[in-house]
Amino acid sequence: MASMVAGAQGNLPTLLTTGAIANEEARGGKATQAPPQEIMVTEDEKRMCADVKSSQCYQCLNCGTTLAGRAAQLRLQHFHEIGAKVRKDDMGWPSVLPYMLRYDGHPFTGGTASTMPNIEMFQRDNIFWCGLVGGLCSSMWNARICCSAPCALLGANCAADEAHTKLLQTSLDDAFFNEIFNQRFGATMLRAPLPGEDTLKLEAGAVICDLASTMEGLEVRPDHLFQPCNVLFRQDQERGLLVEAVVVMHENSSQPTVYEKNSSSKDEWLWAKRLAVAGAVQRHQYTEHLVNGHMVMETFVALAYKHLSAEHYVFKLLAPVCGDVGFVNRTWGMDLMLVNEGAPYGPCLRLMSPQSLMSTNGVRDQVAQARQRFEPGRWFWFDEGGYMQGGCGVKQSTAFPLRDTARQLFEIMLSWASSVVEACWQEQDEALASWWRAIWWKQMKPAKRELSQAALSHVLATCILQATFVHDLAHDSWLPDNHSQLLWKLRSRGTSFDPKEYLPSVAEQTSYRLGLLALNTGALESPLFCYRNVFKDDCLQDARTAFEDSLVRIILATPYLTKMGSMSH
Repeated sequence: MASMVAGAQGNLPTLLTTGAIANEEARGGKATQAPPQEIMVTEDEKRMCADVKSSQCYQCLNCGTTLAGRAAQLRLQHFHEIGAKVRKDDMGWPSVLPYMLRYDGHPFTGGTASTMPNIEMFQRDNIFWCGLVGGLCSSMWNARICCSAPCALLGANCAADEAHTKLLQTSLDDAFFNEIFNQRFGATMLRAPLPGEDTLKLEAGAVICDLASTMEGLEVRPDHLFQPCNVLFRQDQERGLLVEAVVVMHENSSQPTVYEKNSSSKDEWLWAKRLAVAGAVQRHQYTEHLVNGHMVMETFVALAYKHLSAEHYVFKLLAPVCGDVGFVNRTWGMDLMLVNEGAPYGPCLRLMSPQSLMSTNGVRDQVAQARQRFEPGRWFWFDEGGYMQGGCGVKQSTAFPLRDTARQLFEIMLSWASSVVEACWQEQDEALASWWRAIWWKQMKPAKRELSQAALSHVLATCILQATFVHDLAHDSWLPDNHSQLLWKLRSRGTSFDPKEYLPSVAEQTSYRLGLLALNTGALESPLFCYRNVFKDDCLQDARTAFEDSLVRIILATPYLTKMGSMSH
């Protein structure tokens, strides 16, 4: 085991000359030669790279206690009662749902102080209002839309039928479209062609973003345009995935319409790409982010509450980055994503929700279908045959920035997890054995493996990667920054390819932008700081420092990666 840890630590990336050049060029500066040695990481750089939110209002009202600090206190105080109520939900997924009260008359949060668990009250009162709403207000201020956004929404009736003038001046070029699927959220939704599937004779192997079988039959909101489609890419060793066609399915016809880069008109090609982007945003937020991210992570954490103790090193590794994920899922998180009309803070939800393409019933169906289709390869990216080990259809010889960054981060996280496991491992650990047997539930069974230090380290490193880097893709500041190109709503006005007919109005786009800003309100914890007060053993201090510093070096050397947060919202 010692050799495995040493090997993993030996592969930790450093910010060398090439990384410094790439980083400087990406920021528009002149690249300079850096010395071929490891660059020291400062505390200021760590703070800059940590995507952490703090509520000054909450701290003032609670004698300096932060939201993150209070969340940690509540986890410890109620650990055993949470674990005692963990059960499988109606789809067979382990969950903390039985612990949550849900609505019961509370004027702001849906429960009463005498009956609602403290953790649920904390989520519905403090996290929702101080964290989410407060974070949104801060984001609006930083984006300088505190005045313009309300005016746009209040003037909705005046310009409801007019396309946003500024959107008419924007386009969606192929370079930006390809970026979505090479190094942004779209890179998590790829697959190889199925046997017999038409790939339009693309050479060097096609890769597909499936927005047809994963989105077909879902109820679309009135006046919203969406047609199931598949996006076809060709692979290039140097330039990565390059879009070639969008194949659009039709409800009343077995023959799809193919829009190709080199043969469709300019307006047709733009329309097809915008249709695909809207579908990709919808799929990512509700399938990849909510189901394959939040809800899968909840199973690992819920079972930790059930089988482990608050002082067990496995829970201590998971808790800072995802310990509250089940409580978020089962309170305001699901309300926000589904725009639950019954929620007592409904008006805020309607303002802040990401404005889904689908109706509430359509979203519920999408979530249910995604849970039924879940496969462990979507979670264990670096298992043999996992998503980033051939499961996405992208060849190892093809340039694929998201995979390469994820692999570097995974190695760092594996080294840290291995160090903790090696230091804390006990041969006769019945609690760990019980948790290990339980995590291979239902759809996870195909990935089951024997318990060992190496296997445990791999599982924990995967959980940390999913709770941080992968999860951050859904909350990236790049989303609201590029809201005019990442259109989620297209208006249904027949089959016109004229942007004036299908682009959203000012009010609709403003509402969408607010939804993206709400997603970008930060996290309570970041792996760059969260383990300092958790693992204080002298034997782990060097490993923890190396872990933090190596993460920062990756962030500084990667132009499209600016911060790192967690699932602790």
